[in-house]
Amino acid sequence: MAFRTGIGLAAACFLACLSPAHAQQPAPLDPKLLKQYESILTHKFSRELTDIFNALERAERTDAATQTASDRFFYLFRTGDWAKVRAELALMPPDLARKIYDKMLGDLTEKQKPNVRLDDVLGLADAVPGELTGDNLRKLGQLLSLAVPANESYWIADRLAKGSAKLGGNDPAKRLLAGRVLLAGGFKELARAYLPSLAQVEQLTDEGLRNELTSFLASQQETEATQRAQVQKIWDENLRILTLAKVNDWE
Repeated sequence: MAFRTGIGLAAACFLACLSPAHAQQPAPLDPKLLKQYESILTHKFSRELTDIFNALERAERTDAATQTASDRFFYLFRTGDWAKVRAELALMPPDLARKIYDKMLGDLTEKQKPNVRLDDVLGLADAVPGELTGDNLRKLGQLLSLAVPANESYWIADRLAKGSAKLGGNDPAKRLLAGRVLLAGGFKELARAYLPSLAQVEQLTDEGLRNELTSFLASQQETEATQRAQVQKIWDENLRILTLAKVNDWE
């Protein structure tokens, strides 16, 4: 009996070690490295051409082995290496990574010309540590409107059709996020292709989001109904004139 009890206790301990509560936690960052990451928050995120040039020039003069984490992060940011930016953020404590990411978007959207392209906006979205917030989506939409002229939205349509790690493609959740970014950027027609139907939107549990999308889709339906009525009116008037002309010819 004692032998069986011992086996049972050993098995229980083994299973407990496998549970998420006992999963091995990542080792804390070296204090010096953490301080370098924290110093990122004391600087402005800018992608002016002079900033990019200086970052490239500094990288050529600096030994990679002696480069600080903050210098490395700004180099990746300014050269648009978003995959590595995402990897760096993943090394940081979650709260710090979130603050840095939010500051990136905030600093960029403060500028009338943030010097970002479509690829940069999608790369920024994919680099998010965790999930994209409503504020993140609004700022990404603002950047998108600055990166792509309204009459060239076909470039956005092509990229989002392929999808990225966070936006577009065929996944419903990613399509919803893409639709919200497009809506924030003023690309309303394209946003309609990614947003759920009005009936589906009414099932959303997020009241703020539900009200926002319901208002937009309802106004779009109203606008389309008005346009259809105007087209029908013009068609009816042209048909009346054509019919009257034929009657006059017959007389």
